[in-house]
Amino acid sequence: EIIHEGENGYLCQPGDVEALAQRVEALVNRPELRAALSSAAKNWDLKEFGFFAMAEQSSHLYRELCGF
Repeated sequence: EIIHEGENGYLCQPGDVEALAQRVEALVNRPELRAALSSAAKNWDLKEFGFFAMAEQSSHLYRELCGF
């Protein structure tokens, strides 16, 4: 839900050491990639999980549960 492969981070299958090593190597060797993923992750986190987003989601859930 939080990580979008290649957009704001990377995902690897559990135990896939080779894939993890490749991702880490790419991040170490490509500062522009690190910056792009970091920026996208920050924007996504704030949009979807920031204070106002979470308050709106909680309010929506409360209204739904109360039948408003």
